[in-house]
Amino acid sequence: MNALDKLITLFSPEAGLKRQVARAVIQRAGARAADSLNLRAYEGAKTGRRTGGWITGATSADAEVASSAVKLRDRTRSLCRDNPYASRARDVYVANVVGTGITVKAGSAKEAFEQWTTECDADGMLDFYGLQALVMRCVFESGECLIRYRERRPEDGLLVPLQLQVLEPDYLDATKTGAVNGGGWLISGIEYNAIGQRVAYHLHNQHPGDVANRSKPLESKRIPADQVLHIFERLRPGQSRGVPRMSSILLKMRDLDDYEEAELVRKGIESCFSAIVTTEDNGVSLSEGTTDINGNRIETLGAGLIQYLKPGQDIRFGAPANGGDYGAYTKTQLRAIASGIGITYEQMTGDLSDVNYSSIRAGLVEFYKTVDMLQWHVLVPMMLAPIWKRWAETAFAVKAIRTPAPAIAKWTPPRRQWVDPLKDVNAARAEISAGITSISETIRARGEDPDKIFAEIADERKHLETLGITVDVIAVPPVSPVNTADASADTQANGKALAEIEHQREIAEIMQRHQEQNSARLEAGVSAIAAAVREQPSHVINVAAPIVNVAPADVRVDNIIPEQPAPVVNVAAPAVRVDNHAPANPAPVVNVAQPNITVENTVMPASVELTLPARKTETTIIRDKAGNIAHATQIEEDA
Repeated sequence: MNALDKLITLFSPEAGLKRQVARAVIQRAGARAADSLNLRAYEGAKTGRRTGGWITGATSADAEVASSAVKLRDRTRSLCRDNPYASRARDVYVANVVGTGITVKAGSAKEAFEQWTTECDADGMLDFYGLQALVMRCVFESGECLIRYRERRPEDGLLVPLQLQVLEPDYLDATKTGAVNGGGWLISGIEYNAIGQRVAYHLHNQHPGDVANRSKPLESKRIPADQVLHIFERLRPGQSRGVPRMSSILLKMRDLDDYEEAELVRKGIESCFSAIVTTEDNGVSLSEGTTDINGNRIETLGAGLIQYLKPGQDIRFGAPANGGDYGAYTKTQLRAIASGIGITYEQMTGDLSDVNYSSIRAGLVEFYKTVDMLQWHVLVPMMLAPIWKRWAETAFAVKAIRTPAPAIAKWTPPRRQWVDPLKDVNAARAEISAGITSISETIRARGEDPDKIFAEIADERKHLETLGITVDVIAVPPVSPVNTADASADTQANGKALAEIEHQREIAEIMQRHQEQNSARLEAGVSAIAAAVREQPSHVINVAAPIVNVAPADVRVDNIIPEQPAPVVNVAAPAVRVDNHAPANPAPVVNVAQPNITVENTVMPASVELTLPARKTETTIIRDKAGNIAHATQIEEDA
């Protein structure tokens, strides 16, 4: 009851009572409304005792990253330096995402690109594939990485005057935040225009951590966005900068470090006390000893010592406490840490004591999904594809390559090692036989270049044949061509060739059957002639020579067989024997004219017609103002 209610009650107790009743009714109605809202809300959104300390915010991705990026980056680097599990997790990621390097199918520009990969590092330390590993390592530790294009002068002696400089994200001037002229804005050193496109990066002239060791002052400079690549894993829409992958488990890994250190210190303290003697006589000792600076007596016990205690003396030996659940707790925490990073417990710790083939393969399959995502959603689109496009344009401009390289290249990730290679090879063969994939795609999945492998196999077969060495090769069963829109060109070509070979084999079998049927007809005709001779009267035998006409089989084959020799069918001529026995008794002279037997075999070999589709070629040439060829396109297709 407030002061006003007390005053009203003093002059009118009835009115005061009504006010108190009305206020109580209003309070109960408000409580019921609040309970109703809580019943309809998500449990995770309710407030109460259990969620009293749960502080959350509705900030954007950039707001969260800007306030935490530096601490997250520094703490992750510290753990990767000092913690063996963090260091191992980083190496596992780099080894699986990059490995020996993600290669490109450069086509006619292959030689020029391979030479450039050895001289692309602006620092002159690594090749192109080493830079990939360096960038991925930086992305893991720092959450992001910068690459700056460095265009060189002709006198530098480079085939393609372009190099790459890898920079840590510390070079971005995070103090550059706010609005800019023209309706754009700055966020942590990244400049956007009015429609949200990146137009520039504000980079320091040196690493901020080296300021104390450099004489020149620290300052930032505006670099156009087309001169800088920013590689990071984008986790939220609108996110401008990246965060380390270990951000969610930094505290857990640090707490595990502290726990292991505390356990080690406890064991060390317990091991310092071997025995404790209780006595009221300070002059009594079990053995010879020394005294420390504080006057405490320290004694040592020898092996096999037997000591008799006097009345009133007692000795208790130190018994270090058992570690209890130390191992189980540590393993549980390490599993949670590995899960937060995105790798398996076995990869991070090297502990394979609790795995079998199925479990470790299932874990690797899930891990490889994350690796694929990092390769094709981060490394290829943010780093490799832009570098290839920039290199191709520069190489063609300086005439390092004669024809323009394709703007979109095919990238081949490193080969993956499995637990049981034999099972994986058999699975790959089954997929190829079923037409699910092509040989080229299978080779690319193993981290190799199909053209290179095919060329090596062809050269090797020729060389072995020259030396007279026979190698047993298990051929893949022939398959029919796959007539689906999604089938690759390699799969269709392989299936077509195998189908043509099978079709040619069927044709040869048909021709063989026709030859056998004609031979049977010929033999039957000759047998009929012999029977007719025997059935004639003995005095006169007139035998008309039958004419056996065998109609040729009409076989027409329209088949396109590239470079396949025509089949050779050898049919042996049938053996014909005629036995004519004269009677034993003397008989009148009978002159039997020898029958004329004419056998016409008009079986002609099957004609094979080869039909090739008509082709047409169109060439388009675009010239610049000076008359030089700027772009040439040649299209060849069926007419």
